[in-house]
Amino acid sequence: MERSSHDGGLSPQQKIAYAEYLFKNNGEHGRYEGTVEVAKDALEDIDRLSREERLRVFVLLMQCPQGRLTAVQKKYADRDTVAPADDVPAEKWMNEYLLRTYHGFPHEDTTGLLNDAEMVIKKEDISDRDRRFAHVLLCAYGGDGKQIEQSLDWLLEHGDEFSITEGFRRSVNRMNGRWRAQMKIDQALQKVRHPLLRARLLARRLEIYVKMFCEQTKAYDPKVNEQKGVIMEAIRDAFSTIKKTSGAIEPQVSSYFYMGLLYAEESKNESARTMFAKAIEIAEVYGLSGLADKARTEIHRVSQLE
Repeated sequence: MERSSHDGGLSPQQKIAYAEYLFKNNGEHGRYEGTVEVAKDALEDIDRLSREERLRVFVLLMQCPQGRLTAVQKKYADRDTVAPADDVPAEKWMNEYLLRTYHGFPHEDTTGLLNDAEMVIKKEDISDRDRRFAHVLLCAYGGDGKQIEQSLDWLLEHGDEFSITEGFRRSVNRMNGRWRAQMKIDQALQKVRHPLLRARLLARRLEIYVKMFCEQTKAYDPKVNEQKGVIMEAIRDAFSTIKKTSGAIEPQVSSYFYMGLLYAEESKNESARTMFAKAIEIAEVYGLSGLADKARTEIHRVSQLE
């Protein structure tokens, strides 16, 4: 029997069902209206939810641009996804694995996961969401460039904004070269309209272009030199947009970090330190300790060069 809430309103279980209903029936561009609020309200009673109920909420919020979890909720998500049972269906296991990937939790060997993902995308009796998630995981962990390209193409045609964003931003380091990766980000930006999701893609664009410049001393690319003006303009535009996007926490930290790397490459050390310090400031407020530590390491490196 569903447990009633203390205020006599909807039970936590009813709130979960209602949030899922809103997400499913409001259409892609209106699906977030009310969904996040109701889902987070259900998590107010997190101790009264079963593991399965919590996972339903975590998977739902993962797909919502404003569905950020609190530190306590992240601990539950980490614990709930750490070791799926052997008899868990492949598609359900992949949902949990994608949750771990999305939140940056440590993960196990992906060999079995990729085999299951390839199996799932070929199944006929599978939900659209689970098929999208399987393609995202192939983009994130696949070692076969051809398979990654096929999954990206499939997501462009059949994916929603979340799956396109996740698949494309997680595949860029597996592309054959930075220019190819940049082209894929451009394709995704043509499909994705939500400001927070666009900020995630723009952060990848900025990262790729900065890495192009920083790698010039190791592996000179004449095209980077020829296109320097265009690339710098793209970096400035991406940085400006990300800074102005309310709630784009990780993209803002990432963009400040990579702008710091760019300034350091140009020997503008004071500007580099300012960028790294801003990245640390935001990261510490939101508990992104790993990103803050990376920025501290770069501040130390820049200081050692002087």
